[in-house]
Amino acid sequence: MAVIDMKYCTLTIKTGASAILGDVEVAVSEGNFTWTIARNIEYRLASGSLTGAKIRFGDDIPMEISFEADWETATYTGGSGSEVAVIAALTATNDTSDDSSVVCMPASCDIELAYANTDCTADVEKTYTFPNFRWESIAFDAGAGTMAVSGKCRATLPTFAPNA
Repeated sequence: MAVIDMKYCTLTIKTGASAILGDVEVAVSEGNFTWTIARNIEYRLASGSLTGAKIRFGDDIPMEISFEADWETATYTGGSGSEVAVIAALTATNDTSDDSSVVCMPASCDIELAYANTDCTADVEKTYTFPNFRWESIAFDAGAGTMAVSGKCRATLPTFAPNA
């Protein structure tokens, strides 16, 4: 995977179709974005040995993501175009982007990381979507003007698409 320069990225927090906030777009000048995928592989040994063992996939493991960015306001991509604090989009409790039929499910949002390098290098425009993200911790550093967010997605892999 190529190195992604965060100054060419836009982070979009999609709070769900019926959410009051709508999508919130954050231009990232400095920071980092990481994700971890994992899977369970179960081994049923044959007489205590791996030789002849039955191997299968175990339970799904939710994808983990974390990002660090400047702690600033962002702009709605739909509606009024007014500014909103990033924390308001991440902590919205009025909607969920995955299964609204489940009562009392913690709200989620989709996180999109769009990368569009402007140095004319071929094949560098990409969008990664991390569906059904629920934050677990948000740390603020007022002195540095940064925030760090981590949580899990109700998905095992991000979706990936070249930008149109």
